[in-house]
Amino acid sequence: MRIFLISIIFTILFGLGANAQPFAYITNNGSDTVSVISIVNSKVITTVPVGPAPVGVAVTPNGNFAYIGNSNSNTVSVIRTADNTVIDTVTVGPFPGGVASSADSNFVYVTSLLDDTVSVIRTSDNTVIATVPVGMFPGAITSTPDSNFVYVANSMDNTVSVIRTSDNTVIATVPVSPTPVGLDASLDGSSIYVSDIASGEISIIRTSDNTVIGIIPIGAVGPGFVCVSPDGSLLYVTTLDGRIFVIRTVDNTTMDIIDLGFMPQGLSITSDGSVLYVVDNNGSQVVAIRTSDNTIFASILVGDDPSAIGRFITPGAVPNPGVASIPTLNEWGIITMAGILGIVGFMVIRRRKVAA
Repeated sequence: MRIFLISIIFTILFGLGANAQPFAYITNNGSDTVSVISIVNSKVITTVPVGPAPVGVAVTPNGNFAYIGNSNSNTVSVIRTADNTVIDTVTVGPFPGGVASSADSNFVYVTSLLDDTVSVIRTSDNTVIATVPVGMFPGAITSTPDSNFVYVANSMDNTVSVIRTSDNTVIATVPVSPTPVGLDASLDGSSIYVSDIASGEISIIRTSDNTVIGIIPIGAVGPGFVCVSPDGSLLYVTTLDGRIFVIRTVDNTTMDIIDLGFMPQGLSITSDGSVLYVVDNNGSQVVAIRTSDNTIFASILVGDDPSAIGRFITPGAVPNPGVASIPTLNEWGIITMAGILGIVGFMVIRRRKVAA
């Protein structure tokens, strides 16, 4: 009987497991920390000290690590997401800005705003294996879904550099509209969307020949950060006047406009596309938006001067965004184990009393 009960407990706790849940890694520039948020529960679960003035962030697509660019120390902190511990610090170029992971999680690319380069970090040993010269004042950066190319927005010379990752060589420089500050790749990698803050529009680069094939006029003050939904059907664009444009990519039509009431400083979406996270720099908070109806359902306080520029959410699903979560399978296992142990303890005490 005792062995049977123990086997039940271990089956519940370890046999069933738990569904992966997403977490957000928010860089707090003014606190030199990273806030780790459970997106399912909309709560900060821990705060990780990193280097001075962290800004850029990239969670590897496998969810194992978060790479944090520390702008005032020319370093990148590597956080192991399993236990939220900094396991390494990598020296890169001066004033690291944008950070992006390759789709296969094998490399991380870091822009250096003050020397116009991109540092290439091999994630297996966190070694910088190449430094690639690009355009003036490189900021935002993204990888294509096949990991073959990296696109870099050079905000001071109105270009986008295209790096071939097989040999870390710039193979093209694409002129875009004035002051590119954000970019993201389409689901199939055929297009790169570039936000041009001074011109109030989005440039669309066709990756097959690295040509601008279209312009999406935003008609708002300063389009900033961009984010493509996981299914590729929608493009989210923040603006300096505190809005998010929701654009249907099949015909580049604006489907909705979300009023935030603050100037956003960072944007990322869950891998199931259900929740969009937006960073409020002045309010030291992050707001969660349910994408099914584009409604804000949570506000989470973080550290001082949050930025979180990059893809900062680990893979995972959010079953019911904005609805109080029920215990996971693992949590139910703990609850069940406690119940079983309580019953067994009661029976043992009762038997001892009877025997006495």
